[in-house]
Amino acid sequence: YGVNKENGKRSAYIPKDVYWGLVRKSRGSLGYNERQYETMEGTLSFRHKFWNIIDVNAVAGIGRYLDKGTGMTVSYQNANDMINDSNLAAADGPFSPTSYKYENEKRSQFLRASFDILDRYVLTATLRRDGTDKFFPDKKYSLFPSASVAWKLSNESFMQNLSWLNLLKVRASYGMTGSDNLGTSLYGIVGISREDIKFSNSSVTYVPYALQSANYSDVTWQKTTMKNIGLDFSILKDRIWGSLDVFRNDVTNLLDTAPTSLLNMYGYRPVNGGHYKRTGVELSLNTLNIQTPNFKWTSSLALSHYNACWIERMPNFDYKKYQKRENEPMNAYYYYKMVGVINEDRSNMPDSQRSLPREAQLPGYPIIDDRNGDGKIDINDIYMDNTLPKVYYGFGNTFAYKKFDLDIYMYGQLGVKKFNSTHSSNCSAANLASGILAANPTDYAYSIWNSQTNPNGEVPGIAYKSVTLPENAPINAFWEKASFLRVRNITLGYNWDARKLAFLKGNVQNIRLFVDFQNPFTLTKFEGDDPEIETSAGNLGHGQYPQLRVYSFGAKISF
Repeated sequence: YGVNKENGKRSAYIPKDVYWGLVRKSRGSLGYNERQYETMEGTLSFRHKFWNIIDVNAVAGIGRYLDKGTGMTVSYQNANDMINDSNLAAADGPFSPTSYKYENEKRSQFLRASFDILDRYVLTATLRRDGTDKFFPDKKYSLFPSASVAWKLSNESFMQNLSWLNLLKVRASYGMTGSDNLGTSLYGIVGISREDIKFSNSSVTYVPYALQSANYSDVTWQKTTMKNIGLDFSILKDRIWGSLDVFRNDVTNLLDTAPTSLLNMYGYRPVNGGHYKRTGVELSLNTLNIQTPNFKWTSSLALSHYNACWIERMPNFDYKKYQKRENEPMNAYYYYKMVGVINEDRSNMPDSQRSLPREAQLPGYPIIDDRNGDGKIDINDIYMDNTLPKVYYGFGNTFAYKKFDLDIYMYGQLGVKKFNSTHSSNCSAANLASGILAANPTDYAYSIWNSQTNPNGEVPGIAYKSVTLPENAPINAFWEKASFLRVRNITLGYNWDARKLAFLKGNVQNIRLFVDFQNPFTLTKFEGDDPEIETSAGNLGHGQYPQLRVYSFGAKISF
């Protein structure tokens, strides 16, 4: 049994002399919340080796998982600045109280068994029956099976003569998991109405509560089917070892909301629908490069490639005319390609630009690439990029010389473009045109095209205002190559055998002194804040912080 309890208090206050929200008056809110997560499991295990051939390991169990919480918030106005939330009754109001309470429960029954035959063949099977109170009675429970097989080729007799091979194992797995994370209720919600209903006989009935959503008994578990093929290996007396995995995950019965039919009481309803797949390849490689009595050097390399594509969209999904209907990347970004900026006399403006509105033909506006060369700009000129990196990689090295050790780890991404939100927000000509200047602009502003001071500028000028291009697709201005190599950690340590220090009298066994550098530098051509922060086509906000650079030193003492 385990329990985790969290309690929180939040107080916010704006004094009356602060101009915020277009008014000067005191405002505040005071809130409390608590959350409790309980987990309780019981298991019965069995292990035995039959006839010295089959090693059986089995576990059966049940589980109950409870997540519950409550909260309350009171928003108030016109309080005394000296009192603020110390006495809400002293405020003049108005007051806006809110509260909530929730409780979610899951239950599981599971059975897992593995069979190791002759230390060569391994078979594992698992069956789970999971239930949740979020669904209606006939949809609460669902079965989720999984199985895996492995063949230790290196233990076969025909492989024994290969002295350089220490381990070679081939494996495959298949499994299914479920999710009930809908984010809304399937049961009809009753809310405050305060409505009066008038009848033909002039009588009036006051309705204090009304149903604000319907019951949706047809919604059930979202399911993920996972398939994997892998290879584990070790060679040259375990000096080189690693693994290779290829996988595909299919996510079906997606839990989401979709528009309802016309004249329905509610505009959206929860549904199951849609299907997408995630595919990938992962390689892990470790090496023991040098080992002597005083020096040791090991390395690790990780490479991976992922992709995610839609197989079937959610019900009633409204496709854009230019969108792919089959195997569309989930991280697809559609755009018109910018190939330059119209100069002052428009001598470099191609004829295809004349098919656009007049505002798109002014000096300082981006030149749009006529992709198919038909002399006009339309949806056939729209490009598509998959904003997922083509390769993720990580590379680490560990050196040990006598009592010194040095760890260096770096990682990065290749083949990826990101939106430079810093460049856009601080020097966007659209902001300049609308009279909105960034409070703290950067020197990117010097790259804006200007007929008088910067006729060779590469960033669109003040003409780059809101112009609706065909099908309202955007221009890829401010998108940049964002491949990078980041040194994540450099740690240097020294291990001091404290037992040799007489004044410690053997009470301390070891003292390790170390200095650590986190994110000391990053190699990239990306000019934004950080090439790693999330700036996908669907999330171009500026709220994420770049990585911090941290220098620290310390000591670890073992008694």
